[in-house]
Amino acid sequence: MISKFKENGQLIGGYNPLSWHPYNSYTNSNGSWQSTSDSFLFSFTRKEEINSAFLTRVKNSGVYAVCYDSNYGPAFGDGWDLIIERKKFIRTYGCGTYSDVFKIINCGKDYILEDYEVHQVVKNDDK
Repeated sequence: MISKFKENGQLIGGYNPLSWHPYNSYTNSNGSWQSTSDSFLFSFTRKEEINSAFLTRVKNSGVYAVCYDSNYGPAFGDGWDLIIERKKFIRTYGCGTYSDVFKIINCGKDYILEDYEVHQVVKNDDK
């Protein structure tokens, strides 16, 4: 998933190695959650410079790194380090699952999105 903030053009996104569907590990009224140590969040702090990329990984492989809820967009972190709501906002709540997430977003703040996209990574077996 990659998104662009309307305010300043910052690009921010996340990688979920699992598919976006209900998970069996833990479910509550806020969705279904799954642990993975392969998920990460990223940002380009200067939109025209590829070298400005910053990546933050899950702190502990035992925490719920991603969440699926059909009422929302992609969600990362068991305290919602980053969640897309109503297709136009990124919200941050807990900011405790991904190390150094505060270096790419201000926790507890809402960001208006210009746009966001979700892509599927497909393994190439043609080797």
